[in-house]
Amino acid sequence: MRSIALAVALLSASVPALACVCSPPTSEADKRAIAARIARESVAVVDVEQVAPLDFDAMRGETYRVAKVHIGNAPEKFELARAFDRGPDGKVSMGMTSCDEIPPPGTRTTVVLYATELPGKFRFGGTCDHLFVNTAGSIALIRSQLPRIVERG
Repeated sequence: MRSIALAVALLSASVPALACVCSPPTSEADKRAIAARIARESVAVVDVEQVAPLDFDAMRGETYRVAKVHIGNAPEKFELARAFDRGPDGKVSMGMTSCDEIPPPGTRTTVVLYATELPGKFRFGGTCDHLFVNTAGSIALIRSQLPRIVERG
């Protein structure tokens, strides 16, 4: 009986690693719903290139240059917001999830940018956002979900 309990405990401990697996949208309604969420919640959809790596000791995230803005507004350069913490012993730690999509150096990548409470720092959308914005037609679909501004004359 203990062997079964141990096996179940080990199996359930591995489940969080699977939490970020994304299934592609199966219908046009699903695609529109994802596009509407990104249009509503994000700051921009942009192509970025890393220009400075993560500096763990200085507790500074990677710096990215915005190569192209597809939707929204973004600065020319920004720092990736990271969850650094310095413990009582002075050691620096950083929280991450398996859902974090971090474009590597030397690779131009389309990402979804989200605002943070820290000026000049942004976070990227997770795996599902990343996969969605890198599929054909997704940027046009997000653009179609933006609120329309009507001018009165």
